[in-house]
Amino acid sequence: IERFIDAVTGNIKYIPALYICNKVDKLSYKQFENLVKKPNYVLISCHRDWNMKGVREAIYNALKPIRVYTKRPKTAPDLNNAIVLCKGRHTVADLCRSIHSSLADPNKFYYANVWGTSVKFRPQRVGLAHILQDEDVVQVMLRRHPVTARS
Repeated sequence: IERFIDAVTGNIKYIPALYICNKVDKLSYKQFENLVKKPNYVLISCHRDWNMKGVREAIYNALKPIRVYTKRPKTAPDLNNAIVLCKGRHTVADLCRSIHSSLADPNKFYYANVWGTSVKFRPQRVGLAHILQDEDVVQVMLRRHPVTARS
């Protein structure tokens, strides 16, 4: 009920969390069993080196990262330097903001050419709202003369 009230009033925002519990080798079997059943809990023991790979996998799965490569006009894409975008931030606008905040400005942004699995044609011209997928190549095109508000 409290979460419903908070959601309606908008005064608290709940964000996902991953709970990593260390020293589980010191717990009783019943305590261990209770923690295993809880969602978003990862149980480890650094001392005994238990479930260290599980922590890495849980963090990776929680972030859901994708790699996006950039391309300058008339050059090949740089496949050695990927930009990593995380969960919920997979749009062209998010990519532009990760490079520089002014690139996502609709008055400056013209379009983006995308090569990869997120488009039907290669290249395909897309806007800021286009959702990217892992290993897409993006070429951002800006307006030569940014649109300004007229008085």
